[in-house]
Amino acid sequence: MNKNSFFSFSRFGLLLRNDFMLNYKKYLLTIAGAFLAGILIIYINMPSGKYGYDFHPGRYGDIFVIFLIGLGAFIGLGFPAFSNKASTHSYLLMPCSTFEKFASQFLIRIIIGTALIFLIFYVDAIIVRSAALHSLSQYNNPAKIPVFHFSDLFFSYNNININIVKYTSICLFITLGLYIFSVRLYYKRLAMIKTALTLAATAALIALLCIVMSHLFYPETKGMDIIVNDYQVFQNISNMDVYMYTLFCVPIIFFLPLGYFKLKEKHL
Repeated sequence: MNKNSFFSFSRFGLLLRNDFMLNYKKYLLTIAGAFLAGILIIYINMPSGKYGYDFHPGRYGDIFVIFLIGLGAFIGLGFPAFSNKASTHSYLLMPCSTFEKFASQFLIRIIIGTALIFLIFYVDAIIVRSAALHSLSQYNNPAKIPVFHFSDLFFSYNNININIVKYTSICLFITLGLYIFSVRLYYKRLAMIKTALTLAATAALIALLCIVMSHLFYPETKGMDIIVNDYQVFQNISNMDVYMYTLFCVPIIFFLPLGYFKLKEKHL
């Protein structure tokens, strides 16, 4: 391989082909497991039988969070070769550039993984809805289950601006995915568990900072409460919206470069 070559489509294609040939059974089992587990999860949360109830469209979004946790686990298992020294050595000696190795895992774990989780949820929702409606009809239960639409994933219960909910949710989803994908490279063994603990610690530190700032600026704050005065910064955008956008969007700029340079460091 030309060591000065940053990216080659042919080499990248061979790297993907090699990955799928070695791991296609794991990928197929993961997809099948996600499909069956998704059916069970949705069915448990849907009305059926004699004691059915109207299914609120927003419930689809609540259930989808569980699917996203599964996707996070799949992303956190990226770069599996780094789980032991022998496979790490072989992986680092593969005739591909650092960028190609990083991009291949990004494509498989984040791009393809995300597309599949949306597809699996959509298919599962259709199948389970049909089964639940059939069960309800057996008991002459009038409960209603609306057809799933992807817009239901951003349904707002409390008359909150739906665009704010949509954009902050998307930013949070992207930020967490890139965080899990990149931070995993900083650990060798039990990488997914360590990444989850790091994420929990980061969230706890942010919450603690908010509590401390609330006590400093609002002396009437009690215990672990957080007090924030909500006011409009722009039309239909409050200071809390700006804070959430900043918290969820700015880190996106840094996570991928941090992961890439950490992988490049391993080659040195």
